[in-house]
Amino acid sequence: STPSKMSLDSIPKNFKETEITGESDPNTIFDNGTVRHVNEDEEVIVLSDIEDFELLIDCYGEDVPIKIYKNPSVNQKDVVKRKDDIPKGGPTIKVLKSYNLHNQSAVYTVSLSNDNKKFVSGSRDKRAVLYDVTKNKVVAAYKTSAYVLSSAYSPIDERVVIGTGKQLKLLDARNMKLLHNYSKHTGETFNTKYFPCGKRFVTASTNGTSVVWDVESAKRLTKFQDPNGKPVYSCTVLNPNVVCCSVQKTASFYDTRTGKPAMNDLSGYHTAVIWSLDGSSNGNELLSTGQDGQVLLFDLRVGMKILHIGTGSLQHQVSFAGSSDQHIVTGGRDWCVSVFGRDGRSDCCHDLGATVYGIAHKGNQAICCTADGFVKQMCFENI
Repeated sequence: STPSKMSLDSIPKNFKETEITGESDPNTIFDNGTVRHVNEDEEVIVLSDIEDFELLIDCYGEDVPIKIYKNPSVNQKDVVKRKDDIPKGGPTIKVLKSYNLHNQSAVYTVSLSNDNKKFVSGSRDKRAVLYDVTKNKVVAAYKTSAYVLSSAYSPIDERVVIGTGKQLKLLDARNMKLLHNYSKHTGETFNTKYFPCGKRFVTASTNGTSVVWDVESAKRLTKFQDPNGKPVYSCTVLNPNVVCCSVQKTASFYDTRTGKPAMNDLSGYHTAVIWSLDGSSNGNELLSTGQDGQVLLFDLRVGMKILHIGTGSLQHQVSFAGSSDQHIVTGGRDWCVSVFGRDGRSDCCHDLGATVYGIAHKGNQAICCTADGFVKQMCFENI
């Protein structure tokens, strides 16, 4: 059903009008050139950061002039407070090098090779770039017809999957030559994850589906379909038979053999869209984060939340880190890559000066990508 229109009187007085040109989210209502972004509960969302809205509107509809009413005060106080509270002598984050590989176009995704020697980044400039950090050079690039929103490097060989627009492509990670075109999603592919075996991968799409694919045959093996067609923004592999995906504010689990539910949904915990999920190495725990700024840790054996971290800003990425998954890494609209302990304490954070869209890490090596077009090579110490 179409959400009801909201009057300008509903916008707080301290919110200022900002004009940009972009493409419209299908849940957006236009009235005399004014945009009101409405969620499934018909509540007006006035976004406090244009970059995040652009990532959504880039994917839909036709070009239209729009107006955004945004809060002029991006909350940086929480970031300063977290930095002040960080204990001395604990984990640290160091930026080793910054790479401008995409002509300062926003970089949405990055993935690391298994040996940490290469990475692939995907950007708004419609290119996927392969970079060798040991040789300090661009190896190759693949040009697409749409923004590259997701990528996943194979855990067993030199191949990488990218999601670009409604297409999935398997590339040779030695030269970025096309190996396979997979069947099209009817929506954009926001997230891609390999299974540890390297023979399958799973995707999350704005058409309301999460699909498990066979790498070699390029066939769809199983598909999860949200009954209401709500966008699926993130997915993660818990074990060979269970995948978790986020549908709006809910984490859903399905059996990779049948496409049917594998366990009860986790709902009622997040108050806004879930952007990122990560499963622990043993498959017993789940991390989630999103637009509400919450980072939540669940014990899936009992279906309970066991940790809550309030970051104060939208987070695009969350993942386990360290041996035995004892640390949690986040990145988002607060411009920071942050590391938390399992007690919820902020162990360290590093301000990158722009919204963090993606983080890939193995061991103490990490690569992250930001909205200002940079890819940064980082090192985690004491993690």
